[in-house]
Amino acid sequence: GYSRVYTVKPVGRSGGLAVFWKSDVDIEVLSADKNLVDMSVQFGDKTFFVSCIYCEPNEGKRKWFWEKIIRLGVQRSGPWCMIGDFNAICGNHEKIGGPSRSDATFACFNDMLKACKMKEPISQGDPFTWGGRRGDHWVSCKLDRCFGNKDWLDIFPDANQSFLEKRGSDHRPVLVNLNTVHQGRKGRF
Repeated sequence: GYSRVYTVKPVGRSGGLAVFWKSDVDIEVLSADKNLVDMSVQFGDKTFFVSCIYCEPNEGKRKWFWEKIIRLGVQRSGPWCMIGDFNAICGNHEKIGGPSRSDATFACFNDMLKACKMKEPISQGDPFTWGGRRGDHWVSCKLDRCFGNKDWLDIFPDANQSFLEKRGSDHRPVLVNLNTVHQGRKGRF
């Protein structure tokens, strides 16, 4: 049911981004690379920014990406949300299995969320969106999700995210429902 698509090809067997939208939504891609598709969206009478994220799976390469997002965030004004595979968690409470990690391993991700003033909308479903073996342990983590700033949450006060069933991937897809109380209009990303 989607008439438009924008893709960034994967590198090897990882990554790749695809954004699908319907013809009644206007999207301008502001920038795109293997880790980020940043867009301006016109949805009805609402204009906002969406950043689709695929963060580096290699932890050693993530810090530069969070710094890039912070630079984007401090220059951005207006409603903004981020959705995707962040390959990072806010703390040990967002993982099941494996050894506990030090708080320092969460600092860059949490600093980015704080600098960009992002909050997570209400969630439905199993939030542990990724699962896999790490050494001798099965680990599940909350890697895939959506965040929005105050302006975005103000124009979509009933926005929520649903974590769907895994199909053909070790990640659960995230469905973001945009519900506007004032218009009664609904949309999905």
